[in-house]
Amino acid sequence: MKIERSEALGRDIRRDEVGAITESSWDGVRRALDEGKLDDALARFEYGYSEATMMQDSAIAFVDNALVHLAKVAGEDADYHKLRAGHVSLQRHRDQARLLWEPARAAIREGNIPEAHTRLDVACVEGKKMHDAAISFVDDALTHIAKVAGEDEVNTVLRTRYEPVIRKWIEATPSVKESIERAVEYQRGHFGKTAIREENDRFVITCDPCGSGGSLRRSKTVATSEKAHDWTWNKAGVPLYCTHCTVMWEILPMEIRGIPIRINLPPKKDTDPCVHLYYKTPEAIPDEYFKRVSRTRDAANAKHVEDFVKAPEKKQ
Repeated sequence: MKIERSEALGRDIRRDEVGAITESSWDGVRRALDEGKLDDALARFEYGYSEATMMQDSAIAFVDNALVHLAKVAGEDADYHKLRAGHVSLQRHRDQARLLWEPARAAIREGNIPEAHTRLDVACVEGKKMHDAAISFVDDALTHIAKVAGEDEVNTVLRTRYEPVIRKWIEATPSVKESIERAVEYQRGHFGKTAIREENDRFVITCDPCGSGGSLRRSKTVATSEKAHDWTWNKAGVPLYCTHCTVMWEILPMEIRGIPIRINLPPKKDTDPCVHLYYKTPEAIPDEYFKRVSRTRDAANAKHVEDFVKAPEKKQ
């Protein structure tokens, strides 16, 4: 496991070889414990903790963004206040769940390997429960917005939330390699199960399930789009939660630099995996992936293409 400082991000990130990058950071901690490498175990623990808490905080911030928009378009009625109270409860749940990581950290520092394993397992189980509750709450908020204000307002929420994120992403880490490192980090933080393979013109990441929308779809009945929109891949029946992948990874990057960060192949059935395609060059991306989100390939607007292929790090 190769954890290095990213000057562009101002923090550590895993920069493993392609075949190793999808391994859970927690499995890396367990392996280091079994090998008696306590310093490595602690370093991997701290990194894994940062992955998990980053995604929890992201989901909680997503809920807040959605509720702010809900109040703007539909007012602060009884349903809004119920959702806002749930958001406060969710933050409390997060803070309580994080207390469970400290005994694992302490056991590693003390060199108590059996206790470290036990405490780590408990913290991971509770951390995933908290994470899944946060993702489910995002789905609840988006579902309510669609119900009371219309589906187009879901798209407004997504664009408002993710446009600054993606502009910063492209500026700091524009290359394919960097995007894979960061997006797989997201999946590890989501407790997702992923595998990666390299093909001639692209990298294919299979999420079975994706740790956010994929796990959500396997755990509850989710609201889906009633109509086809560009942000639902021009299909009806797409889970509202999963549409953030269209906006975040495809539409916004196309608008900003002319090419997507990745292509998403969402599951047809809840039990199917989600597949992410990272093309090695802009020219390799098939036209169909532009058309399905009502965009056209615009070579004149394909900014940062050189950086897409190979990018030096940039200080944020």
